[in-house]
Amino acid sequence: MVQTQLHSIQHISGFRPGEYVEGPDWIKLNTNENPFAPSPRVLDALRDFIGSQGDSLRRYPQPWSPKLTHALAGLQGLKPEQVVVSNGTQELLEAVFRVVVPPGAGVAFHEPGYGLYQALTLLHGAVPKPVLLSSDQPQLDVDAWVKTGAHVCVLSCPHSPTGVRFELEAIRSLLEHFTGYVVVDEAYVLFGKTTALSLLAEYPRLIITRTFSKSHQMAGIRVAYALANAELIEQMRKCVDPYAVDRLAEVTALAALDDAGYIDAKIAEIVELRDRVYKQLLALGWKTFRSEGNFLFTQPRKVSGTVGREAAYSLYEFLMSKQILVRHLDDAWACSYIRFGIGCEQTMDKVFDAIKLWATLAQP
Repeated sequence: MVQTQLHSIQHISGFRPGEYVEGPDWIKLNTNENPFAPSPRVLDALRDFIGSQGDSLRRYPQPWSPKLTHALAGLQGLKPEQVVVSNGTQELLEAVFRVVVPPGAGVAFHEPGYGLYQALTLLHGAVPKPVLLSSDQPQLDVDAWVKTGAHVCVLSCPHSPTGVRFELEAIRSLLEHFTGYVVVDEAYVLFGKTTALSLLAEYPRLIITRTFSKSHQMAGIRVAYALANAELIEQMRKCVDPYAVDRLAEVTALAALDDAGYIDAKIAEIVELRDRVYKQLLALGWKTFRSEGNFLFTQPRKVSGTVGREAAYSLYEFLMSKQILVRHLDDAWACSYIRFGIGCEQTMDKVFDAIKLWATLAQP
């Protein structure tokens, strides 16, 4: 039994996170981290906690983080029984899979898409059912999802890696016609306009996941949460470590929620800069998706007009030589694109200057 399980895992390609680099000279834009520091209230809360309650670090946190759970429920207009918090989105999705994905069941997700979905599908003994996202008209093709016959579908909205959003009515249509569970990963929701939150009361098969990593400037402190009907959340809690959110994480998450004005202001700065860079890329003649995330997905074009994997990887390597780290994916048609997160204004000026330099130097 042990050997059989080991053999099956050995043949699975796990999730491949973005490359990691150290050093002040690097511009790291490959994992869509927020360029701004957390709210001053977060830093004050950390200092106050360590100074006045640091001794409590010897004790476990309160199981299930009730303070944070109640705060999140209140903000979303839900009951605490409809919220579960955890140590990052991956742990939440692990819990979702354990609860609603039986062995051998199909799991549908977009291709190209977030690689974690396929990795978890295979690790749980389920069957991947990729749905090709059109590069020309990237929209939610409900019929294609239904035809997969999958037991569960996992949808990122805004979509990763393109950043496109799916209309609320399209998500509603998916819930109407797809008979299984629908998981909507809203990691980038605050940078866009669409959330499935209003559909929770109407569709008990809907599960929403969110994170503090992107919009709340807290990727280094692992906090995420799921929203669903109380029965599903009760089952998910059985699959999540009750101490998943440690004392420091809960203190900082609560402080971040308490400073919505700061969060909103920084999101507005990122969105404004994202839209400016988007227009600059269009001016170069590069096909670029209209993003509602904190990143852009663009197709590098050589001076000859050539596009494709070679051109995209050439730019990726060129930027790497300039100590600028972006993301190049090999999924489906995504191989002819690169994705980069939005940094501060000075950072994006450097990145765009490097892009223009590559465009003039790239061989036809």
